[in-house]
Formats: sequence, C-alpha cells, structure tokens
Amino acid sequence: KEDNARIIVKENINISSLSKVILTNVQLKGQMNIYDDSLLTFKKETIFDKEPTVNVIFKNSKETRQQPIIRFDDVLNSTPDKFLITFDNKAKSSDLTNYVIIEGTNYKTCLTWIDKLQFINKGKTKFESKCEYVDGGLTHFVLSSKKNKPNIGLIIGIVIGCIAVIVIIILVIIIIKQRKKNVEIEHNDSEFE
Repeated sequence: KEDNARIIVKENINISSLSKVILTNVQLKGQMNIYDDSLLTFKKETIFDKEPTVNVIFKNSKETRQQPIIRFDDVLNSTPDKFLITFDNKAKSSDLTNYVIIEGTNYKTCLTWIDKLQFINKGKTKFESKCEYVDGGLTHFVLSSKKNKPNIGLIIGIVIGCIAVIVIIILVIIIIKQRKKNVEIEHNDSEFE
C-alpha cells in the first residue's frame, strides 16, 4: 500500500541546478522552484492546491531544449495559482526558440498554464507560449522569444527611397554637366565673335 502515500509540500520545494528528480503522488500547496538545466518528473497523480506557485528559473539557458524541464507522467487536472518564468541576470532571454518547459501525457490543462504565465526580469523581450501536440499523445508547453522581424512594407519603402535618392543624385550630376557644357559652348562662341 505504499503506492498510496502522498507527498504534501506546504512551503517550498527547491530543485537545484543540474538535478534530475522524480516525485510520486505530490500535492503542492507552496512554491516550487526549478532551474532550466534540471529535469523534474512527476509520477502518478500530481495536485496543485489553490495557491501554489511554480517558478522556472532561467540561469543557464540554451537556445532550444527538446527535453522538458518538468514532465508529468500521469493525468494532470490542476494548475498552480502562478506559473513564473524568472530570468537570472546572466540569462539570455532573447535567444529562446521552441524551448520545451513542460511535457505531459495527459496534460489537459496546458492552455490554463498559459493563462497563469508571468515573466520576471525578461527585459524588453517578447515571448510566445503555446501548447504543441506531439507524437505519442504528448503535449508540450513551449516557450519562444519573438524576434523583431522587420516589416516588409518598411523594407520596400527603404529600398524605393534609396533608389530615388540615387536617381536624384544622377540627375543632379547630369544637369550640372549639361550646364557646364552649355557655359563652355557659350564661352567658346563668344571668343569667336
């Protein structure tokens, strides 16, 4: 009957950097902190009470991560009150591409996690978070930083403006040469008279 034992976290649980942790039958009432270079797997039922906070701390972030930081191997029907993504002072928040934060086999609350998402120390970087459904019935909570893509209309306008400036410069050079030529012809004509 040891399968029925439940771990109740009332205060904090801190998963240190470079850790691989497996927790079974967890009920989270407090705050859970985990670093971006760690892996936490929840087995069996995981319950988030009314006021828990999940805080993923980016310290050693790479551009992409295929393996999740947090994995749920059983049904997940609850969400924390707050889902925080915190960037350490050394973390590069602008370089994330399809970064898998959470993976679940029965991750039915993924969209609710997006609603609970808050960023801390992200600077001016804008993020996109989404739920991706992948092979084997898995759901990924994916985070990407949005790159500031130049507007195509803006690029076309700049190109047209540059071409117009070049054409104007060429026309001015031609007009100046024509005037010099006309002045030389008039000057030569006046010498013959």
